[in-house]
Amino acid sequence: EKVGKLGGVMEGVKDTFRHWWLVIRCSAIGTFTAIIPGMGPAVSQWLAYAQTDLAMAAAGAQLPLVQGWAVAFHCQQAVEKAFKGALLFYNGPIVRTHDLVRLEAVLAGVGLTSPIVPEQLEMLTPFAIDDKYPRLKLEPISRLDAADLIPTAQLAVEWLATLLSA
Repeated sequence: EKVGKLGGVMEGVKDTFRHWWLVIRCSAIGTFTAIIPGMGPAVSQWLAYAQTDLAMAAAGAQLPLVQGWAVAFHCQQAVEKAFKGALLFYNGPIVRTHDLVRLEAVLAGVGLTSPIVPEQLEMLTPFAIDDKYPRLKLEPISRLDAADLIPTAQLAVEWLATLLSA
């Protein structure tokens, strides 16, 4: 079915009202971080992406058809994006890696301490590195076991939000 130009606009308006809480949250993040001198929109984008990955992990954990690796992947991505947002905020280098242990070392190099224990970082990292292809290297993880990783991702996202508000 073809949607005319006005139909697409109206669908966007409906989405705004359907997801009003998301509009408010993203607007608040963008407004708050944009008023910090010299930061620009980039850090708020990293925070918004981290929050989106966290929301995807939480939603996926509730859906029986979602596989555990997908929940774990979004947890890893939330932590990675929170770390990269913190690095950007503190003028650290943005390292092109999915390795959370390596990113933690870069954080330490700019004087930041990760809120996550290294064992958790080691557990999450493979879901972005080794799991690019179905079941080649990782042992399967159940959706329920992967849901246990959500608090770790939430801790990283909240940590970045705290850094930004300090």
